[in-house]
Amino acid sequence: MAALVLARMPPVTLQAVVRKRATVLKDQGAALTMQKKEDDMIGRWQVMWEASTKAAWTKSIIPDLRRWWSQGPREVGYHMAQALTGHGCFQSYLWRRQKAENPGCVHCPAVFDDAKHTLFACPFWDAARVDVAVALRKPVGPEDVPYLLCGPVPQELPEEPSQRRMAIAASTRHKVLFQQMVEAILSEKEELERHRQRQMNA
Repeated sequence: MAALVLARMPPVTLQAVVRKRATVLKDQGAALTMQKKEDDMIGRWQVMWEASTKAAWTKSIIPDLRRWWSQGPREVGYHMAQALTGHGCFQSYLWRRQKAENPGCVHCPAVFDDAKHTLFACPFWDAARVDVAVALRKPVGPEDVPYLLCGPVPQELPEEPSQRRMAIAASTRHKVLFQQMVEAILSEKEELERHRQRQMNA
């Protein structure tokens, strides 16, 4: 489910339901526009997303599929996908796959290392978060991800044109900084984990 959300690919079963409904309405002389079909699709997908018991981490940071669909990044890179799904070089994930002895962080005393811990809490990575924290004027947290990846909610932008442009430009810079933060943390973490594994197997 999370992979489909990141790829902006509604489930095939949902696409079939929406197509069938559109066909029925067309036969009744009430054809849907492409925009209405899309709205229907995303609305139904949102209901499925909220009801799903899977992908809890992804759902917590991408709660609004309509915002993600319309404002999110067109492509999600390798490390960003790991950050958004929690499937990657995180000890809890490796432990579940029997590739780590326990789910604890190897860089600090935390007993559970997941994407949330690595990206937003582990003190080992504090330096990598500095630029984003300075830009946001506060410590970066999971609650900031929708803004950092999707930008500001249009209705919350200033009405004055120059201020609006400044807010959009700032959000673009923040997005780049966040992408750089994720890349820096996860690429180094993977390298450190490979080194640690080599030492353990030596």
